[in-house]
Amino acid sequence: MSDIEDIHPIVEDILSSLTFRQKSVIANMNEENLDYLQYAFDRYISKKAPDDEDKRREIMKLLWEVCKKSHRIRSV
Repeated sequence: MSDIEDIHPIVEDILSSLTFRQKSVIANMNEENLDYLQYAFDRYISKKAPDDEDKRREIMKLLWEVCKKSHRIRSV
C-alpha cells in the first residue's frame, strides 16, 4: 500500500469528527497558515502516525485539500 493510500483512512477519520464549521475554516485557510493548525492536529494525528512528521504533514495537507473541494465558502 502506498503512503497516499495509507493516509486516506486517517483523513476520513479526522473529517468524520469535524463539524461543518471546522471543515469550512480549514477549507478557507491559506496553505501557509496550515503550520498554525498543524500543531493542534499533530496531537491527534500522532496516535495514527507516530514519529513520522512528514506523514503527519501529508495528512494535514490532504485534509485541507479535501475540505477545499467540499467546504470552501464561495460568493454567489
